Amino acid sequence: GIYGFREAPTLMYKVSLFNPSHVLRAAAICSSGTLPGNFARLQPYESHIPFLAQVMVDYNLVGMGWVNLSGVKFRLPLPDITSGDIVY
Repeated sequence: GIYGFREAPTLMYKVSLFNPSHVLRAAAICSSGTLPGNFARLQPYESHIPFLAQVMVDYNLVGMGWVNLSGVKFRLPLPDITSGDIVY
């Protein structure tokens, strides 16, 4: 069948992680059947999509256009843009 297709409406949970490097581990835990109660076995969707691509999908960003932001807040310490160590 088509990936993720359901004939009837299905309850789904969207889980967002602070650190995207934990996505594969969280997906493995969800699908392993080790969660207690009604969450005993969950099927993760879209956990294989790279973080930046997922952000673009979630916020309907396409192509290489500019992203206009307003009311932006930064966490300290700010990166040193002269060092070249910034990871996008």
